[in-house]
Amino acid sequence: MPAQATAVQAWDDGETLHLSNLEPHTDASVSLEEPEPPLVDLVPARPATGLVDHAAGPDLNRLVAHDPRTAARLRQFAPMVSRAAIDHGVDAALLQAVVAIESAYNPLARSRAGAIGLMQVMPATAARYGVHNPEDPLQNLHAGCLYLKDLLVMFHQNVDLAVAAYNAGENAVLRYGNQIPPYPETQRYVPQVVNIYRGLRQ
Repeated sequence: MPAQATAVQAWDDGETLHLSNLEPHTDASVSLEEPEPPLVDLVPARPATGLVDHAAGPDLNRLVAHDPRTAARLRQFAPMVSRAAIDHGVDAALLQAVVAIESAYNPLARSRAGAIGLMQVMPATAARYGVHNPEDPLQNLHAGCLYLKDLLVMFHQNVDLAVAAYNAGENAVLRYGNQIPPYPETQRYVPQVVNIYRGLRQ
């Protein structure tokens, strides 16, 4: 069944930053009032079992509350992320979660491996989807969104496996028999993304 492209929006009521798939001022908004420890301290390394404990992942509050710059970038780019998701038929809550963990909404983010931008797109992936400038936020979202959509199709809408493949590559997931690869980074990454995704869906 295709993923539903649920719009996710950010707004500021003067006291609290909200991110929600509902209209402003509902009880389901994400409130960012209380500071929390940094993300890196929230998800300890876990045994490489092929399964993940989703309770280990942080929610979006903990991702942005300790860093005003991340909160500001979320305000700026969350609408663009939702628009890209709707345009490409991907659930916006899932795309928001991937962007949150990949780059903390930083369009200038670069990894040691050469991944670029909001969705940490590798140059080869950008080229695969006809993107010539992955440093441009819109083009970056285009490539990352199409790649994520293809992964969801490849893994029959299994979000855990698609997210694992986004991090480790589809061949790694296939090599381990359609299971989350036993890589410590991927074992941490999947619950981080999926918990934010589930929180936004709720």
